[in-house]
Amino acid sequence: MSSFGLSVGVEGAREGAEDLQRLRQRLSRGDSLVKGLVDLLLRAYRANVESGGQRLAGVVAWPPLHPLTRRIRRRYGHGDGPMLVRDGTLARSIRVFREGTSEAEIGSDEPHAFVVHEGGPWRDPRSGRTRTLPARPFLLTADEDDEAMDELVSDHYLIFRV
Repeated sequence: MSSFGLSVGVEGAREGAEDLQRLRQRLSRGDSLVKGLVDLLLRAYRANVESGGQRLAGVVAWPPLHPLTRRIRRRYGHGDGPMLVRDGTLARSIRVFREGTSEAEIGSDEPHAFVVHEGGPWRDPRSGRTRTLPARPFLLTADEDDEAMDELVSDHYLIFRV
């Protein structure tokens, strides 16, 4: 007895099914590109403050502390640590104000954060003295952050193998 049949195969079907399974898992987890970018930026901005701007060396140079500021820091026990860190208030104040599916707003509501970032006159609430602070921008990304964001975006949009 002889039989007759037709067999049809699709090359790459297994890989395609694996890609679809990965997509299904990603969608069921609710992965969000915005959420990933927000997490990365929060870590980067806080690290900028905590490192005293050192991680931004290739992007922007922060001016050194004034000698009087260094003396005051030593007197109050802050020593020669990172320039914008006394008790961690500025780094902790960096937060997400608004986050949606396609955009987010990140910043600080600390009263002196804008003047620290942009530079300009600042009235010290303790002494009442007004002084001019040099700009020490901390809401910036270092090269390593840019690379991590590029990778995050690529991973988000390049679900399927080419």
